[in-house]
Amino acid sequence: MLTEAIWKSISTNPAVREVAPSLVRPFLELPFVEIEALPVLVGRAQPKTTYRPRLDLCDITPSYLVFLEGQCTLRRSEAGERFKSRLAALRPYTGKQLYQFVIAPENDGERHHWILYVRPEDFAVVHFE
Repeated sequence: MLTEAIWKSISTNPAVREVAPSLVRPFLELPFVEIEALPVLVGRAQPKTTYRPRLDLCDITPSYLVFLEGQCTLRRSEAGERFKSRLAALRPYTGKQLYQFVIAPENDGERHHWILYVRPEDFAVVHFE
């Protein structure tokens, strides 16, 4: 669950700000009260709707890494490269937990997903895509 303390730790983190794409940067400027007021995405995204960023504490399990390996071989495009990059970044965290932070801004009718993995103990950036 996204709390004010976690939001502040992520949104003010210089490493996060450095890797955040231009579509995401305006979100990082919002105070938590405005983030909290955004609707939670349930089901299908509605056009022209800005949703609250999602934060999950994820277990990096061997079975998840096997899933990623499978996605790398199934997808031989840009998506496959993203999965390879994610797999390489997350493999050292097998058996541990990471925060997965997702912001899905809409731009010109297209929804874009920015995914960030950070360590819970210090919010150090592990991976982003």
